[in-house]
Amino acid sequence: MSLVWYVLWFVIAVGLLVTVHEFGHFWVARRLGFRVLRFSIGFGRPLFKYVAGADRVEYVVSAIPLGGYVKLLDEREGPVAPAELPRSFTRRPPWQRIVVLSAGPAFNILFAVLVLWGMLWANGVTEVRPRVGEVAAGSIAGRAGLKSGDEIRAVNGAAVSGQREVVFGLLDAMSARGEAALSVRGEAGETRQVRLSVPDAAERRRLTEPAELFRGLGFQFWTPAVPPVLGPVTPDGPAARAGLAAGDRIVAIDGVPMSDFRQIVAYISA
Repeated sequence: MSLVWYVLWFVIAVGLLVTVHEFGHFWVARRLGFRVLRFSIGFGRPLFKYVAGADRVEYVVSAIPLGGYVKLLDEREGPVAPAELPRSFTRRPPWQRIVVLSAGPAFNILFAVLVLWGMLWANGVTEVRPRVGEVAAGSIAGRAGLKSGDEIRAVNGAAVSGQREVVFGLLDAMSARGEAALSVRGEAGETRQVRLSVPDAAERRRLTEPAELFRGLGFQFWTPAVPPVLGPVTPDGPAARAGLAAGDRIVAIDGVPMSDFRQIVAYISA
């Protein structure tokens, strides 16, 4: 993106923030009965001016879009008609003046919250479904009847929709009493109850460590297969000298078939 575009987007962003900020002062002042003389976006020579309303408010867009201001009736800046004195800034109660001065930052904060909420609403939050992958034979999960392909729907009665919720639910269950009642849906669509029980206190304490939780219970979440295809190979490195090249697919190590990258990591780490 060229420098011109960076400058343009910077000006637009600043202009938007200034407009929201000054509108906060303007809107609250009007609601509380202050006399507003001018609402200006930008400084310097006016490029656009419009007068409207019973109070004849000037709406101005000026040449330098790096700020703005709301001009209120103020007897310190010039003569004020006696009938207008109650609407002068200095004649309003102190709490109202404080509210008007605070309204700009408050509107900026509200605007930021609304933008963030809108982004989350539009894009959503990515959650990985809590589907069970490998279940170790003879493990706590295996003995309880948890099966590969099951989808966890609830932990101790609390509905879950993503893996993080399952992790937090299991950690709470292990730290509290060492039992977790899982509601799962099998691959055929049937719903079952699976109870994971860890009666040993020392084992329960160990399972409250996130890194030990699934290893101790004996199952992992399902994850998409990662093909064991090599990426860039360092020139003159051990892999290159052995004849490996980018794009090669590893099908076996020491005669052991490999179909997933995680198998390779586990085999080498063993």
